[in-house]
Amino acid sequence: MRAFGAPAYEPLDTAVAEVVEDLEEVRWLAACARERLAAARRNATARGNAFRQRTLTTYVAQARSGEAALASIEADAADAARGACGRRGRSRDRLAAERAALADLVRMQIAVSAALVAAADWQSPAFAATHTPGAGRWHGAISEHENDYKRDRHDDARFLEDEFAAEFGGAPEVRSLLTSCGMSAFTTILAYLESTARGAGRVVIGSGLYHECRALLRASSIEHRIVEVDENDTAALVGALEDGGMLFLDALCNARSVAICDLRHILEHAAAHDMSVVVDTTCLSASCRPFLLLPAGARCRLIVFESLTKYAQFGLDRVTAGLILATRPDAEALDVVREHLGTNITDVSACTLPSPNRRRLLRRLKRMERNARIVVRHINDAVGSPRDRVAGAMHPTLPSHPSCRVARSLPFAGALITLSFAGRFRGDDFRAVMVERMLEAGRASGSSLCAGASFGLDVTRIYRTTTGSEADAFVRIAPGIEDVVVIDGLGRALASACTGR
Repeated sequence: MRAFGAPAYEPLDTAVAEVVEDLEEVRWLAACARERLAAARRNATARGNAFRQRTLTTYVAQARSGEAALASIEADAADAARGACGRRGRSRDRLAAERAALADLVRMQIAVSAALVAAADWQSPAFAATHTPGAGRWHGAISEHENDYKRDRHDDARFLEDEFAAEFGGAPEVRSLLTSCGMSAFTTILAYLESTARGAGRVVIGSGLYHECRALLRASSIEHRIVEVDENDTAALVGALEDGGMLFLDALCNARSVAICDLRHILEHAAAHDMSVVVDTTCLSASCRPFLLLPAGARCRLIVFESLTKYAQFGLDRVTAGLILATRPDAEALDVVREHLGTNITDVSACTLPSPNRRRLLRRLKRMERNARIVVRHINDAVGSPRDRVAGAMHPTLPSHPSCRVARSLPFAGALITLSFAGRFRGDDFRAVMVERMLEAGRASGSSLCAGASFGLDVTRIYRTTTGSEADAFVRIAPGIEDVVVIDGLGRALASACTGR
């Protein structure tokens, strides 16, 4: 039997095939942005009387220029992929360099194109006018008190929300709402639940709940009802559920534990209660669709949210954004709360986000999980001496991890690795030193590596968390989409940093 994370492939051939896949992703991102910009140009041209002539002429010219730039990226990506047939050795390096250059270029051009899409629009578009309407490309589609103030809602987001509901929701009755970031999605949900809190049921939260969300709950009006339970203790968790209560869980915890809860089992029990269940799917993204796990006739209210600043941007890392998924009437009520709180997404941010595509995103996520497993294998194979700085690397699919059974049943079990340290090497100062040692090892091996927050990017990131609690702090490794040859070399470099040998 192969060891955990051990490769079963001809590495060089597989690496070339993976870079070709990544070139196709770049081509698709460019195509999506080009089609969005072309649609905006056609829309503006069809409403020519809504613009002053010079503005319209300039808009159309700049839009065509942006479309041409994106089409050029599409063509270059397609040409590079076609030319990859039979390449080996250093040709793989050149192919990877081409992909990285095109990915960097499309990232910049998408931001330019998104700004162009909304360039002639208004934050408060007019719904009536005597002369030039002041509504840009949305002339004729603005209704008083409905979409005449973009802080409240706008059609760039509405169309994207329909796509997210279809791709991420998983059920026809699910509606989506976009917000300015993942935390504004959570604050919108929390404000809604506080206003509709029923009875005095427990507020059950997972012990690995994202620390910012936990802090907001602890400072809210329902703080006195909070009971904290380990996500891996499913029996204790479902035993704490009761009518009138609430449950807050991360599907995969962005915490030291990297725990994955048994969401199917939990929702089966929650369905029998008149309660609210809030699930953060950020770390599993489109691979996790809780509404499909909810039994028919469920009494509980389910609300799902995700930070779209992470995986859903396909590595672009351009804007902040958040997503709420809920069924009516919850979605309609949340829409009103979002309006009152001012947590709506901006038009340019909505135009920057890639169109949601679950199939393509799952391909990317699975590559990242594969890379995580390879890095974990290298680290755990290397450590073990009393002199080692790191005691081990944690990932939910490890046989020793409490979430292993659930993790191995999922299409994607996460791409976050946390490091546990030997006793004498614990402490924030050493975590900072560890990050520097990893960067040094990366430089020495010629591997690309970044130190920074967030995850879901093309290049592996390492990060020393600052949660305000020494017990909760950790070092995270978030592998990117590197091909198998590159990630194998990076895994060896990270392992050397962990052992100091």
